[in-house]
Amino acid sequence: MLLSAVPLQCFAENAVPVSIEIVKKPKRPFILGVDDKYRNYVMEYDEAADEWIDTGIWYYNAPTYGMELKVNKSDGTSEIITNGFANTDFSMMFKFIFSCRIYENPVNGGTVTASVETSEYWKGEKLRATFTMDVVDRYVDSIEVLSAPDFQSYKGFKDYTLEGMKLKINYADSTSDIHTFAPFWDGSQSILNGELITANCNADETFSGEHLALSLSYLDCSAEYELLLYENPYTAIKITDFDYKTDEYNDFNFSSLTVKVTKNDGSSQAVVFHDFDVTGGEETAIAAGKIDGHSLFIKCDYYAKSRHGISVTFLNVSDETEVDSRTLFDKILEKVMNFITDFLFNKLYNAMNRLF
Repeated sequence: MLLSAVPLQCFAENAVPVSIEIVKKPKRPFILGVDDKYRNYVMEYDEAADEWIDTGIWYYNAPTYGMELKVNKSDGTSEIITNGFANTDFSMMFKFIFSCRIYENPVNGGTVTASVETSEYWKGEKLRATFTMDVVDRYVDSIEVLSAPDFQSYKGFKDYTLEGMKLKINYADSTSDIHTFAPFWDGSQSILNGELITANCNADETFSGEHLALSLSYLDCSAEYELLLYENPYTAIKITDFDYKTDEYNDFNFSSLTVKVTKNDGSSQAVVFHDFDVTGGEETAIAAGKIDGHSLFIKCDYYAKSRHGISVTFLNVSDETEVDSRTLFDKILEKVMNFITDFLFNKLYNAMNRLF
């Protein structure tokens, strides 16, 4: 986290932040048993020793999702930044530039003073604003599954998916949220109000039964859910088209990749993936995207200039192809050079045998 590289001038040219104000408080309160699990300690940089020193001052990190700050600048202008999924650079960097800390022990039913301040890594005058935050020992009262996932999960595969499943989150204050599991890199996770909803199974799960026992968790509440498992219907996958280029690091930049997947009933579908990168020669394949809620993994190998290997894996089916974009002359030249090399090696080998 190299925030010392973020100077004050990053907000606007020739204008530096001089103060901050709380425009909106975080969406939720401080939850005992969730937010007070870990204590953090204020660190100070000792230039003489060239190391970070623990000051002994502790704090809890307070929730910040939904918060809005007004940053007042030296030229009289201001900027609103948020900790959410906004599309501004500094909204996305909120947690890196600012921290929201509580320097006291929260008590259920009470309030605490939360301090929003620039981090120790901030290069410039420290900015700080405070507000009060409620403390509760119960925030989420219950979790209900309203509908099953849109896609099936299969026996024998850990890659289960909850995409499309609808949950009702009932809060202790009698309000509720309806949440749909959205496409996510991990089909067993989703995000609601900046917090992860997770679905975990037992570590020794074999994925061989008719159901998969899952524990759904969100903040301070959990619920059990049995996910139906089906027989895997996929029998084949084939790479049918692709368009990519390689860079100076031999990484693959795909503008498109088309695969055809076939099921045991004879039906098939073509799926196109757009705009993703693969590090050439990596032993571990990367997820290029999803088919029916399950990840397609791709691996690329750089053999030589104009010669590449591409392989894809989806559940239990895979396909691979080699791309040889050399000219006919280059191909003939390589065969001739290989023939000459083999011929000379054999001549040398036979001569050595006769000599000894």
